[in-house]
Amino acid sequence: QMSLMLLRYAQYAGMDTAQGGMAVREFADYDQIAGYAAEAMTWAVEAGVLTGLDGALAPGQAATRVQTAQALLALSQIAE
Repeated sequence: QMSLMLLRYAQYAGMDTAQGGMAVREFADYDQIAGYAAEAMTWAVEAGVLTGLDGALAPGQAATRVQTAQALLALSQIAE
């Protein structure tokens, strides 16, 4: 859900949200990403907003405060 929220904000803010790679497939648990979040998760990984931890994205788990803060910081840096 977080990746979808971040993608929608990026689109609202007029950021480039085009995707071009398959980096999300490098994570061991990429096949656990829900269909509704696939585009958003792919964008977030490609943009460097989400980087995962220990080779996994953990798409079904809640994000910690630290993970959320890191994602927001990364988003703000690409917005500049």
